[in-house]
Amino acid sequence: MIKRLGLVLIIFLFQFCLIYPSFSKINIFATVDDEIITSYDILKEGRYLIVLNPNLKNLSKKQISDLAKESLITEIIKKKEISKLIDINKKNPFVEDYLSNLLVRLGYKNKNNFKDDLLKNKTYSITEIKSKIKIELFWNELIFTKYN
Repeated sequence: MIKRLGLVLIIFLFQFCLIYPSFSKINIFATVDDEIITSYDILKEGRYLIVLNPNLKNLSKKQISDLAKESLITEIIKKKEISKLIDINKKNPFVEDYLSNLLVRLGYKNKNNFKDDLLKNKTYSITEIKSKIKIELFWNELIFTKYN
């Protein structure tokens, strides 16, 4: 009985993917230093950018997509350059402070409200956002020391 139910479920999912291929389709838009940027990454980044700046909702989907592509490409380049000089897994003590300031700036009362909003918008987790913040902080430190 369980095998039949599993088989029926697999057949249903397979047919669903054939009827609605856009649900199962992920396109590769760019590669930057052997890292792939997919349509899913762009969609996720676009949602994240809208959470950071709600005024972006006024832009067209194409404009948001273009901003998300540029943001992802820039982040990959920064990450590659930082990793040449700094251990990117090294703990940065300013990440929590930066995240707290970001939450205040965006008008969130606490981290849980922010997590709920991220989950509702199907974007990054807090851990992924902390990683993005860490990259930005290390990048700023690198630029400061290089040009100081």
